[in-house]
Amino acid sequence: MQSQLRAARAGYPATFAATVIAASAVLWSAPLRLTTNFAAAILCIVALLSLNRWREERRVDWCFADPRGAILTFARLSFVTALGWGVLMALLAATPDGPESLLATFRTIGVKTVVALTAASGPLAGLAFLRGSCIGAALTIVFGHLPPRIVVALVVFMILFARSILVQANLFIVNNQAELDLATATLERIEAKL
Repeated sequence: MQSQLRAARAGYPATFAATVIAASAVLWSAPLRLTTNFAAAILCIVALLSLNRWREERRVDWCFADPRGAILTFARLSFVTALGWGVLMALLAATPDGPESLLATFRTIGVKTVVALTAASGPLAGLAFLRGSCIGAALTIVFGHLPPRIVVALVVFMILFARSILVQANLFIVNNQAELDLATATLERIEAKL
């Protein structure tokens, strides 16, 4: 489990920087609204909490007293991050400002896709990120002023997004099982020689 967390979390500072830059770019290009500013602030707070968690994980050299708890925390952070991006996207889509809000919405979708790559390297975190993303997409569809063709595109995107996260999670599980099988076989060979 420690290798899973290290693989998933080692590059978080770059994700943090991308999150802050992207949230700033979305806000810069979006119409100024208290709600979108609040959602972006919440997203940045979650990113800061995750960065603080990353620092603590690195400080202990990715050795966890409770690996299961660490994985659950990673999953929770992934869910809240996806939900934060989803709420921001829904708020942007809900503004009747035409192309500007649509551009900001698509920029948000792009960032979510990049952030998902980090979460997808941990199966539980990937599924949590997917759940938060689905809630965000549903909010966007329900409250957004999106043309029907964009709603269809968003639904198709979410289906492909879900598929890629599930495939990634399955690959990680298969690779992890192969490592365990190899370690077991090696141990059996060593024991047979003794």
